[in-house]
Amino acid sequence: NCPNAVTCTGSKNCLKAVTCTGSTNCNRATTCTNSKDCFEATTCTGSSNCYKATTCTDSTNCYNATTACTNSTGCPGR
Repeated sequence: NCPNAVTCTGSKNCLKAVTCTGSTNCNRATTCTNSKDCFEATTCTGSSNCYKATTCTDSTNCYNATTACTNSTGCPGR
C-alpha cells in the first residue's frame, strides 16, 4: 500500500503516485508503465484503463488519447 508515493514499482494501491511501474490501482498517477487502473494518468505505456491519458502505447481504454495512440484500444475516432 503506497498511497501518495512519488514512484510506485511493483506495488499495489498506488493511489496518487506520480509514476507507476508494474503496479496496480494507479489512479491519479501521472505516468503509468505496465500498470493497471491508470484512470487519470497522462501517459500510459503497456497499461490498462487509461481513460484520461493523452498519450497511449500498448494500452487499453484510451478514450482521451488525443496526442498519440499506438497499438492501443478505445482510442478517439476508432
